Amino acid sequence: MAADLAAGYCGEPTVEDFLKRVGEEYPNPRVKEGPRQLWLIDDLDNAQSPRAICRYAKRNLPRALSATRKRYAHVLANASETKRQNEAVADRQNENQDDSRSA
Repeated sequence: MAADLAAGYCGEPTVEDFLKRVGEEYPNPRVKEGPRQLWLIDDLDNAQSPRAICRYAKRNLPRALSATRKRYAHVLANASETKRQNEAVADRQNENQDDSRSA
């Protein structure tokens, strides 16, 4: 596959980011004829070793933690309001039902 497809397959945001890591995290292209470079899917799959995944996690961990903190802060901020709203609905939900009816 060409560099743009290989970059997307590996989860890199840009082709340039993928090409920077070729030879380190990702294998060199199997076919290299002039400007044409092609990678095999099997070669790219083998590059996704635990070591490569660990490096990926270290690069992206601060961003992931930031997003998680924002999500969790939003949940905590709305928890008390949501609980109050749900309690009011639960009090009114079944107050006028006739118990003699059956399904």
